Amino acid sequence: MFDGFKALNSTNAAETAVFAEQQRLRLLEQKILFDTASSYMNVLRDTAALKLQENNVAVLTEQLRQTNERFSAGQITLTDIAQAESRLAAGKAQASNARAILEASIGAYQQAVGALPKKLSPAAPVDKLLPKSREEAEQIAISEHPMILAALHDADASDFDIKAIEADFLPKLSVVADVFTQTNMNIIYDRNIAAMIGGRLNVPLYDGGSTSSQLRQAKELAGKKKLDADVARAEILALTRTTWANLQSSKTRMSAAQTQIAAAERALYGVREEAKAGQRTTLDILNAQQELLNARIALIFAQRERVVASYGVLATIGRLSTETLGLNNYYYDPSLHFDQIKNSWGGFTIPKGR
Repeated sequence: MFDGFKALNSTNAAETAVFAEQQRLRLLEQKILFDTASSYMNVLRDTAALKLQENNVAVLTEQLRQTNERFSAGQITLTDIAQAESRLAAGKAQASNARAILEASIGAYQQAVGALPKKLSPAAPVDKLLPKSREEAEQIAISEHPMILAALHDADASDFDIKAIEADFLPKLSVVADVFTQTNMNIIYDRNIAAMIGGRLNVPLYDGGSTSSQLRQAKELAGKKKLDADVARAEILALTRTTWANLQSSKTRMSAAQTQIAAAERALYGVREEAKAGQRTTLDILNAQQELLNARIALIFAQRERVVASYGVLATIGRLSTETLGLNNYYYDPSLHFDQIKNSWGGFTIPKGR
């Protein structure tokens, strides 16, 4: 009849623990989605980088052919040929390295997605899903990030655990009922039916300090859980600042890389024209080609960072989910399974939760 509210508080603690695990499920969902987006962009980046390196090998091969022709015409020396051959060998090595990096990215993609990449479409950042300022992002992160919410639920569950242990200090009242029959075999129709009902009151007096020690342990653990929540807030705030800064930096790097490519293209054209007039050497042409290649690769890396950084901010504020991204076919609501079983009796059936 009365157990000091132990069953009630134990149930509340269990339900709150379920809520904490639901938030950890959200955290795992965010990690999977972010890893998938990163691996997707890595494959796109490394595929484009490999094409640039292979194109660079073709350009250097043509440059070596032209250098040999100019040497045959007596316009340059063997030093120019050696320089062109050196750059071509370096270009082949870079292309081979780019191919190995792409294979590693494909392996990571298969691990994250479960299938090999086929025809990947260009990806775009998710800026439309992001807040307008860092301050707004921080406010959203504090109120919605699953790491913080899970820590808060853990702290609440530890408080209920304390109350459940405190119930052992309170008296417990129970009711006992009994119905029985008594038959005299020597007398026909001599049968008595009786019922008994009684109450039992248990008052705890002394248990050797066991309950007191459990209570002290629970209170210490509750204090730790509250500190864990504070630590989670600090970590998420710091992470929000970092991801927001990375997003702004990636925008700047993209703009700078585009400007660098335009300048490098003009410089290469100018060096080639000046070389025809004998004002530039073969090494000048090779250096200009390398600068243009570096600028184009920098743009590819900046484009990858731009997209991934936007997903990073979305994850940091706690809103990276299948529901937010519109992946409705893959959305799973964990509260459905919880609602199916929380009031069930007996436990003989297990709902599917979908």
